[in-house]
Amino acid sequence: MTIDAVRSRPRLVTTVLVGAAGLLLLCAGARLTHLDDLIGWPFPAFNAFTPLLYLPAYPLAAVALLRYVRQRGSDTRGPVEATRPARAVTTGAVAVAMVGVIASHLAWTVPEFVGAGQRAGSASTAASVRLMTANVNGANTEVARIAGQLDRERPGLLLLEEYTPLIAGRLHGLAQLRAFPYVVERPSLEPYGYAVFSRFPLTGRPDLNSAGFPFARMDVALGGGRHVELVVVHTRSPVGATYTRRWARQLADLRTDACQARRPLVFAGDFNATRDHRPFRRLLACGLRDAHDVAGGGWSPTWSATAWWKETTRIDHILVSSDITVSRYHRGSPFGSDHLPISADLRI
Repeated sequence: MTIDAVRSRPRLVTTVLVGAAGLLLLCAGARLTHLDDLIGWPFPAFNAFTPLLYLPAYPLAAVALLRYVRQRGSDTRGPVEATRPARAVTTGAVAVAMVGVIASHLAWTVPEFVGAGQRAGSASTAASVRLMTANVNGANTEVARIAGQLDRERPGLLLLEEYTPLIAGRLHGLAQLRAFPYVVERPSLEPYGYAVFSRFPLTGRPDLNSAGFPFARMDVALGGGRHVELVVVHTRSPVGATYTRRWARQLADLRTDACQARRPLVFAGDFNATRDHRPFRRLLACGLRDAHDVAGGGWSPTWSATAWWKETTRIDHILVSSDITVSRYHRGSPFGSDHLPISADLRI
């Protein structure tokens, strides 16, 4: 084997280390400096997979540190080793950079596994409701499989997003839905169709129109003078530059609506966003809490149930105002949609 061949092996390893570390640094650096918001696509896609995206940083840090120690500790001074000091500096820098990425990853991801608990002063009044929401996937031919989960969950409020005429036709025969005396439906071939099935009286309010999508708003009378404002959410998916701008606009409009609300408020549905998206965190900052976080839902991604990689990201949420107590959070099972249903017990 020639000297050039021997030299090429460590050089190749160093190149791979630097390249992989550079990609992770690019994603983490853009998030830390808010460049992800400025640039837009494709960073929303990267951020959505934060819990998994940065896992390679852990073995990269270990390999880089090990190589740094070996390169610095060698006493050999032959022609092959002449470039070792320079490579040692490079691998040392990679190790330090990956430790920084790991620290950021832990700071971003650990809260997903740790319940936030109830805030002081949260109401624990007698008006209680179990709310269940699901993006049914407008082309789902197996949607009737949700019947078993309705039997188990017995929700007082059922919200369905991406509600198409096909879905409406396949669900109208379900005995479980006849238990809901109050129904508001808007089937559509567009992805903003929805349906709300309720055991409580519903009063329609003007839709929240944002970026060409209507978000249904209605008043739910829970009895005893208790009311809650309900908003059915299904934002654009941030895929491509145009849809990413609309998605960010929709989350901003939801935030404005939440900041102006004066009564108990629930936003529920498919947000196409996770806690790792800054527009979603801004929405939460306007007095909303994620039922998953309050109840300590742990690692419970909701999308994509039909992909070979299964569920990897939690983009479906039940958000509640601070005057609503959450006593339970549950993630459902597959029923033919690419989303899993979620439910929460709320006291208002």
